[in-house]
Parts: sequence; structure tokens; C-alpha cells
Amino acid sequence: MTPDSRNISITPSLLDRLTQAPEGARSFGAALDHLKQSLRRDLEALLNTRRRPGPPGDGLPELARSPIRYGIPDFVAVNMAAQERQAAFGKTLERVIRDFEPRLANVSVTLMTPAQAPALTPQRSLSFRIEAVLRVEPAPEPVIFESVLDPISRTFSIKGTIDG
Repeated sequence: MTPDSRNISITPSLLDRLTQAPEGARSFGAALDHLKQSLRRDLEALLNTRRRPGPPGDGLPELARSPIRYGIPDFVAVNMAAQERQAAFGKTLERVIRDFEPRLANVSVTLMTPAQAPALTPQRSLSFRIEAVLRVEPAPEPVIFESVLDPISRTFSIKGTIDG
């Protein structure tokens, strides 16, 4: 029996439930697609939010994962031309997603080469692949997002989901 044939529902995130009008019953596949799209939107918002500079607080490790630290560090003054800095930036993205996106498990962020980047990607932009497992019942769902960092505006765009 496939998940589509059972009466299984996926509960949208709290934000989606508060901001959207209630809808009728959906199939499991349609609900899963909607969840992936809301996840893509929320990841894009997370990566385009810059947090306040400075340490979270000495002796208070809980603050590192609090809403005060939501977003990524500001990287305007960082030269991203060096491969080491790009790799370190990818690890920062991975840590931020792990800390602030509880719907995902086993998060991995990989820097993509220009040949691997999505079509029509602007030159000199950084492309990342975000691979994770979407925590959804009855079975977790692997997801892959491709994101592009625009070098001029310093904003991320996430180009949909690819089923893992």
C-alpha cells in the first residue's frame, strides 16, 4: 500500500497554518509537494537573513541556537574568491540550516562547480546543493535543493526541489 492510497495527512508548519486559509483534504503527494515548497520558501528566508555580528554570549551556549541568532553571518566584507573561504561558508550554511530548520535531518551543503551549477546561473555566482532528509511521517523523504548566491546583491535564491 503506497502513502497515496492511505488516509495520511501532513500537517503544515505553524506559520503556514496561521497565514493560509484552510483547504479541503489533499492527497499525500499533493500535501508533500506543498510542504516541500513551503520548506524551500523558509530556507530562502533563512539564508537571506543576516544576524547581528558578535558572539552569542560567553557561558551561554543556548544562545547560539536561539532566535536572536537566526540567519547567517554577514559576509559583505569577505572575499569569496578563495576556495577555502567558499568551503568554510558552505559549512556555515550547513550549521545554520541544522540549527534553524527542524524539519530537516542529515543536512549536507556542497559547493557546486560552475559545470554543476543550474542552467542560466550568473557568472561569478556561488552555487550550493543542499541535501537533507525531510522529517515526515510515515517515511522520511530525501530532498535536494540547489541554491545560488548572487554576487552583486548577496542574496540567495533556491531553485526548487529535486526528489532525492
